[in-house]
Amino acid sequence: KKFTDFQTPEYAARDLGVFTQLLQGNTLKALETVHLSKNGKEIHLLFFANTLVDDAGKPTGARGTAYNITDRKKAERL
Repeated sequence: KKFTDFQTPEYAARDLGVFTQLLQGNTLKALETVHLSKNGKEIHLLFFANTLVDDAGKPTGARGTAYNITDRKKAERL
């Protein structure tokens, strides 16, 4: 499955554009987004990623880290 399968249509459309730019060689720094858990609850994530390239310098994918910031977002709303 694609990561966008776990998002609302609004976040999926926005994030697909961001990750398309990532595959063009850009770096992704501190993208806040929302994914949906199996039970439909929102999981707030903070993404950092870099483009992976082959020996010819052609982008082949991305590698990154996502941090669950759901508790922080809840605390910010208080």
